[in-house]
Amino acid sequence: MANETEAEIGYGGEVTYDDTPLPQVVDITAPDLEVPEDKVSSNDGPAWHEYIPKMGEPGTITFNIVYTADILATLMGILRQMKEWAVNDPDGSSFSQDGFIKSLKKGQPLDSHNTIDVVVKLSGEPVFDEG
Repeated sequence: MANETEAEIGYGGEVTYDDTPLPQVVDITAPDLEVPEDKVSSNDGPAWHEYIPKMGEPGTITFNIVYTADILATLMGILRQMKEWAVNDPDGSSFSQDGFIKSLKKGQPLDSHNTIDVVVKLSGEPVFDEG
């Protein structure tokens, strides 16, 4: 019996900056888009709070990547630089947006491979391409 669900695993996804793929990316979290609200209730309105949407927050892309000295040097070389970042899904769809590396954290566990945790702060309007 075939699965009816169209779920996919993340294997095959990639992160790029300025169309340059980063090698050995392990786990990727796409942008955490958020639209904050502004409470606009007044004494003249209904007895329920009313809200309007504020400007959108583009959020961040987070990923970890297998540590090599070359990869760390590449990431350090683009710190504080605005780049076009993209998260490309295995199904061909993608999120892309301008942003900059907000943080890098190198991990060195005792009994596993070394990794670098990367957070990219996004800026402006996101673009979603269905592929």
